[in-house]
Amino acid sequence: MKELDFWVRLVVGLGAVAIGVALLDRVVQLARISPLLAIMVTGLLILAAVIIGRRFFRAKPPKPEVKEFQHRVEAAQENLTALESQLDKIQDQVAQEALRYHTTTLRQTMSRQEPQLVVFGVGAAGKTSLVNALMGHDRGAVAATMGTTELGVKYRPVKLGEFTVSLTDCPGILEAGAVGADREELARKLATRADLLLFVIDDDLRQTEFQLLQELATLGKKIILVFNKTDRLPKPDRELICQSIQQRLASAGLAIPLTAIAARPQAVALPTGETYYPPPKLAPLLAELTTILATQTPDLIADNILLQCQSLTTEARSVLSQQREQLTQQIIDRYQWIVAGAVVANPIPLADFLATAAVHTQMVMEIAQVYDCQISREDSQSLVKSIIQTFTALGMTKTVLQIMSMTLNPLGILVKTTIGGLTAAYLTRIAGRSFQEYFAHQENWGDGGISKVVERQFNLAQKEELLQTVVQQTLNHLKIKPPSI
Repeated sequence: MKELDFWVRLVVGLGAVAIGVALLDRVVQLARISPLLAIMVTGLLILAAVIIGRRFFRAKPPKPEVKEFQHRVEAAQENLTALESQLDKIQDQVAQEALRYHTTTLRQTMSRQEPQLVVFGVGAAGKTSLVNALMGHDRGAVAATMGTTELGVKYRPVKLGEFTVSLTDCPGILEAGAVGADREELARKLATRADLLLFVIDDDLRQTEFQLLQELATLGKKIILVFNKTDRLPKPDRELICQSIQQRLASAGLAIPLTAIAARPQAVALPTGETYYPPPKLAPLLAELTTILATQTPDLIADNILLQCQSLTTEARSVLSQQREQLTQQIIDRYQWIVAGAVVANPIPLADFLATAAVHTQMVMEIAQVYDCQISREDSQSLVKSIIQTFTALGMTKTVLQIMSMTLNPLGILVKTTIGGLTAAYLTRIAGRSFQEYFAHQENWGDGGISKVVERQFNLAQKEELLQTVVQQTLNHLKIKPPSI
């Protein structure tokens, strides 16, 4: 791409030279009639060439390449690396360590390639019985009442045929009361972290269960719908329920496999008076699990890591956004006091204070650095000039001067230079906030352009409590005490 860009620039440059030669030849012909006109045209052509050349050939920062991944595993690895790089920018050590812990856990999960199976569903649907059956023995307390599993329980890795998986039993969902709501929130969180989700039901799908199923499928979760306790139903009824569920899934466009099992079949009384406890009937589920684990394990883990990376990245961006807000506010505060002091010490026309104060260019560069934007001093100066032009077009300098005069009159401070210093500080604040918005949106003023941004920041700055704070802080830094009334 760089070589192609070079040749394009070269061809355009040579074309421009050819056009320039032709124009100069024409100018020479004109010179026979009017030498003065030839000199003027030649001068204009040279000036235009210089301006165009600087605009066209100025080195621009390279745009980040959008990388396409061949495999989900590669995408997951790249996302983890990008997330770790983002965490390095967070200054809050507590927040950074918390996010880094989750990132390290994801890396370990990827290296182990041990799928996380989460058993999810309504209380008393037989979730814990299913976990026990998969593990080969009773491990959890099993009862007919709802709410057996009060917290998510993660068991040691278990072998399912030739595959090793980690099992987590979720709290029951859709239970009444505040405790039930808290446990459901935990269950949903555990479900979103699953590589493979076993959604357990014990009858036809309730509407609330169906809605949850759709939500989890939308997240990209791989789900097996497990119809448990089928031993209680006659075969025709069981088949009718399965058919109804499959039709409902198909109508919603959900490609979710359905398996019918009996994790803990009902005990049978024998003619001898003894009680027979039939073994779990898991064959359809085990067959489905084996097929999925044999063909999709790396992709399941990668998809889950990508989903969790997205969540952690959102959290990291929120922390970074707050951090950048604080750093930028410190920069703006510092420069508004510097500018106010400069105006008070050496009065200058307020309309030109931004143009004549090099500190504003430096302020722009510091704010850009906070937002990881590369900007030259020349571009910083252009941004400052754009703000000046906008202030002038909106008549903002005069408006702020009036606001400051009205604010200071009750305090008895009528010194012109003091009002000028406060006005300069206030305009610097509006300019700084506008620059902040520009860099926060990847060096873009947005659809409304710079005027809308400046107007929005001006309206925010007019809030009485903020105005009073700015005035008082600036007076303190200027070491001017309002007279006691």
